[in-house]
Amino acid sequence: MWTWTKKLILPVTLALFVLMGAADIGAQVVYGQPTMGQTQVVYYSWKVEQGGDETTISQFMIPVTGFIPVRDNFDLNFFVANSSNKVEVTGTDYELAGLGDFRMQANHSFADDRLLISAAVNLPTGKKELDFDQEWLVLRALSLTFLYLPMRRFGEGFAFSLLAGGALPFPENIRVGAVVIY
Repeated sequence: MWTWTKKLILPVTLALFVLMGAADIGAQVVYGQPTMGQTQVVYYSWKVEQGGDETTISQFMIPVTGFIPVRDNFDLNFFVANSSNKVEVTGTDYELAGLGDFRMQANHSFADDRLLISAAVNLPTGKKELDFDQEWLVLRALSLTFLYLPMRRFGEGFAFSLLAGGALPFPENIRVGAVVIY
């Protein structure tokens, strides 16, 4: 079933690729940094043995990140990831695959980069329901804190955050800063 979020993925992805191909802008928060998009392939596999039982956990993940300079001292960053996970417990395979939530952050600096205001939004493009027989066990395995797996959550839902920060130089090459996040 195609939900509104799955229907939105293709147009948003195409728009981001078009924006990544836009001409470089001469100044932004990080001066001279061009529009950039990046993806990679990440694979992790763990084997856990306990009381004679063996459990294998593997994750194949493809994150996509990007940076879009909008104008002087203003830029956008985005992140989305897709992963396929498999847990094998005593010869039985359990799988969980899907897209995570789409995150976008806007940053604007002021006063010669001494003040920064940032806003971020998390759009719910990830999983909304789990197949209890197949996917619940995989999600529990992903949440084991002693294993390093880069994608543990598939959907956090809609979220919005604001950040305001500042930094001041002091003598002797010392800088002092403060940040407030909501």
